[in-house]
Amino acid sequence: EMKKKATMDLMTGLLNHVSGEMAIRERLLSRQDQEYALFVFDVDEFKSINDRRGHQFGDAVLKKTADILLSVCRMKDVAVRMGGDEFVLFMEMPQDLHAVADRVFKSLCFCYEDFYSCVSMGISTTTVCGRDYGKLFFCADQAMYISKRAGKGRYTIYTEELHEEKKPHETDR
Repeated sequence: EMKKKATMDLMTGLLNHVSGEMAIRERLLSRQDQEYALFVFDVDEFKSINDRRGHQFGDAVLKKTADILLSVCRMKDVAVRMGGDEFVLFMEMPQDLHAVADRVFKSLCFCYEDFYSCVSMGISTTTVCGRDYGKLFFCADQAMYISKRAGKGRYTIYTEELHEEKKPHETDR
């Protein structure tokens, strides 16, 4: 019982940052034939939620976000609270990534009491970013910040085009 509690985020019931990362790394190593998608998202304007509504209300929004995240997960998916208002969903690559991303995103934008909560989300895939967890997370995080700069309440899938933009440009000699 104590060992299980040590792996969980106590507020949300999701895996905590360390346990989640370990579970994802293990899956990446053990199933080399399987492609995966990593979703990274956070609650838009969370600091202002806490400032305007109080930390208890902010915690309730985080709990509701975690409950919704669990409801869109399948048994083999990995759901993680990274800390603060940041979450991760790791799954086997779906047939239609865009349809799944749209469903997950729309689910995570919800009304709690009289408050509309939404997320900014970035998605990376092993097909574009490789099987290294750090690189996979980096790509999803980059995509999430592209979403934020585009105006919050959006999601971005990290693509080959974005990957090429991140490489340093070679100079002509």
